[in-house]
Amino acid sequence: MWQWKRIKKGDYYYGLCKEHPFATKNGYVLEHRLVAENHLGRTLSKNEVVHHKDGNRYNNSWKNLEVMTRDGHSQRHATLKKEECRIKVVCSFCGKTFLERGGMYKYKVRIGRKEFFCSRSCSAKFHRSTSFKPNRELKKLRYLKG
Repeated sequence: MWQWKRIKKGDYYYGLCKEHPFATKNGYVLEHRLVAENHLGRTLSKNEVVHHKDGNRYNNSWKNLEVMTRDGHSQRHATLKKEECRIKVVCSFCGKTFLERGGMYKYKVRIGRKEFFCSRSCSAKFHRSTSFKPNRELKKLRYLKG
């Protein structure tokens, strides 16, 4: 159906295929779209997206590609992000391994936190056992000094 010359631009391979209906003004089309169209024997609509199953943008073999709607593709990536954005952490008190939200983990590391807890009760037990002084205790001391 389509024949093209492969060109790597940025994060994707493109095909130089000037006769394609959705080609850019310079004649480029994303190669994974061309592969899918050749396999299906039809041109994809503007609402159809080609998803790389293994996440590798350079792997354009048909077995790695899946054609879906834009909405379906957005939902797929939203669920993938929820699953992938978790980091395994060990509770500083009980030693249990649990999953921490990736953004929260990065925030805690950035502010210098070294302890992670699987529950509030583990956090409380840890801080009671290490004679930790929370901020409100420090504020009381500052108030008494001043």
